[in-house]
Amino acid sequence: TVSKVDFYKSAFPSKYGGRISSISDVSLKQPDFEHYHGKASIGLLGANLSATGPVIKNKLAFTAGVRRSWIDAVSVPTLAVINAAQKKNGKKTIGNYNFMDFNARLDWKISDNLSAFAIGYYGHDGLKMGSREFSNSQATSQFYDEKYNRLSWGNWGALGQLNWMKGVGMLSLSAYLSSYSSDYAQMHDFQQDMEDEQSKGYSHQHTENGITDANVKLSYLLELGNAYTLHAGIQATGPDYLPERIVSSVLYDGTASGNRNGGNHLKAGEYAFFVDNTVSPLASLSFNLGLRGVAYHVQGTTFRSLEPRLSLRLLLGQDYSLKASYTRMSQFAQQISSSYINLPTDFLQPVTARFSPLKCSQYSAGFYGNLSKQTYFSVEGWYRDLKNLLEYREGVSLMSMGIDWEQKLTSGNGWAYGLDISATTEWDRLSGTVGYGLMWNERKFPELNFGKTFPSKFDNRHKINVNMNYRLNERMELNA
Repeated sequence: TVSKVDFYKSAFPSKYGGRISSISDVSLKQPDFEHYHGKASIGLLGANLSATGPVIKNKLAFTAGVRRSWIDAVSVPTLAVINAAQKKNGKKTIGNYNFMDFNARLDWKISDNLSAFAIGYYGHDGLKMGSREFSNSQATSQFYDEKYNRLSWGNWGALGQLNWMKGVGMLSLSAYLSSYSSDYAQMHDFQQDMEDEQSKGYSHQHTENGITDANVKLSYLLELGNAYTLHAGIQATGPDYLPERIVSSVLYDGTASGNRNGGNHLKAGEYAFFVDNTVSPLASLSFNLGLRGVAYHVQGTTFRSLEPRLSLRLLLGQDYSLKASYTRMSQFAQQISSSYINLPTDFLQPVTARFSPLKCSQYSAGFYGNLSKQTYFSVEGWYRDLKNLLEYREGVSLMSMGIDWEQKLTSGNGWAYGLDISATTEWDRLSGTVGYGLMWNERKFPELNFGKTFPSKFDNRHKINVNMNYRLNERMELNA
């Protein structure tokens, strides 16, 4: 269902905002207005099915795709074999993982100059891991003790857009509604004596976090050949945050108790305009001048920001080029983790009147070229300055009860810089890419680590990726 993915790690156009890191812009395929066709495939971890075709020929058409893992279908009998072997030791392994997603698109050619489309998406993942111990002998007191963790996360969204072509320009009006939610649970159930109901007990704790966004945008795109492109627009977003809900319940010695932390929603408003100008005064020179203005209103406080964007490209002959860019961006929600392990259920915490929005200034410059018709390379250096980062205070985490979610956080600054080198080549049937990154990522918070600089969890000094593909024939490829 995907036609292309545009990836930006620098030189961000001003139409993108509300985030300070790299951007993946995923475009779905347009439907086939004349013929029906579909595709199905199955792999080691999952299977997918897609179809496209006309509803009204040359007027209204659809495309849809669904994907689901079937690793859970494999894991169930595998765990059954493992647990049969462990049963004599009074042990059982608990485990399950599954994911699914669904995409749909409907396109309508209203007239030669007017068109519309609608897109829907749903995706969900679930993971469960744990163990159970129990008595396997009639000679001893019967008991069980079961502990497991459960992670559940997913999102859905629906978008509609109307496009009106007028000469060399296009006016677009779009609106979307999207929602993200996650749930993390720690479960412990036990019974010390199966003949004594009073010995049964449990300790359950689970967290919830989520964001629902409603957005409307009006934009205009003007293209005058390769010499000049204008892209401008206004948009409004109304995020509704659930920063934290922690529910705890305990049963011990026949007495049940419970506790609840948070659960209140926080509403905000984000309003922005953007203007992008791409100019090519010479065949060898092009540059982009952009500006984005943002106003973020929350809890009676309004934060305003002007975000300039500048990038240029200079061609050095037919095979080489130099590129440089500067970008300033803001972000109004941050993902907070209490460990060095990234989890999909890490909380997304919004900016409030107490904390200022995250600000980022990024500089980049690079040299790019073709060593031959088959080999392309790039060398790019970058520096990023970060203000108003959020982290958990020392001694608290997302599971801490009795503390408001805002009281768990503290603010500080950071910086990141590095060098990216990559080379891609293709010889006959063999193709491959080698990428290397040399990176630093550091933080400084007044209330963490005695105010001294410390490495971020993203501080990975060296990263190398190698991808190779060999085409044996038209039907078979080898990948490594």
